[in-house]
Amino acid sequence: MKFALGLLLLTYLALPCWAQKTSTPKIPANLRMYRASITVDYRGKRHVTVEVWNPDAPGKSLNPSQIYVDYMLTGIGDTIRFSCHDKKRFRIMDVSQNPKASSGILYDTLGDVGTTLWDPAGTNTIAFACYALPTAE
Repeated sequence: MKFALGLLLLTYLALPCWAQKTSTPKIPANLRMYRASITVDYRGKRHVTVEVWNPDAPGKSLNPSQIYVDYMLTGIGDTIRFSCHDKKRFRIMDVSQNPKASSGILYDTLGDVGTTLWDPAGTNTIAFACYALPTAE
């Protein structure tokens, strides 16, 4: 009997919960600029840390970082592509990399940026700013 009740409970918990509606957070409409950094640490299991903050509000992180920054690591070449998440509203600028890759920073027409991660045995940090585009009045 206990086994059957436990199995029933597990089945219930595994079902999707249609009653709960989760809202996806959005970038605040009044935010005109934010800064971000992506750190890839090869010393462990290729751990990635993304930090986003408003320079006008020091010490306060903007979370979740996924609504502000997109990134994708490619496997073999150890390259990274990254961008401001809302490309219709923000443009990436002021990109820096530590340590610097000899290939430099590469921009594409879609608003993505890419570079090679230069230290395969340590940490690589990319920092950038996302600026709001002027709106048509």
